[in-house]
Amino acid sequence: MKKILLAFLPIIFLTTTLSANVDTTARIKGTVNVPGATVEATHAPTNTTKSGVSSASGNFNINFLQRNTTLMQTRESGSTQTMA
Repeated sequence: MKKILLAFLPIIFLTTTLSANVDTTARIKGTVNVPGATVEATHAPTNTTKSGVSSASGNFNINFLQRNTTLMQTRESGSTQTMA
């Protein structure tokens, strides 16, 4: 029994170590009233913008954002709405 435990101990330790270094980005998901609208999230300190397009039901996901993204915009053909 000790040999089996000692064989799996490095695997358990390695898995725990790897999972501790994850969560460095953020994600925004939501719904807008317009299908096909472009949704943009801007990280204010670096002015980096990421975008996503809403689905037919208006759902959108924007992944791998830097933390503290402060400005959101939605664009539909010809109009823009800004959300803080």
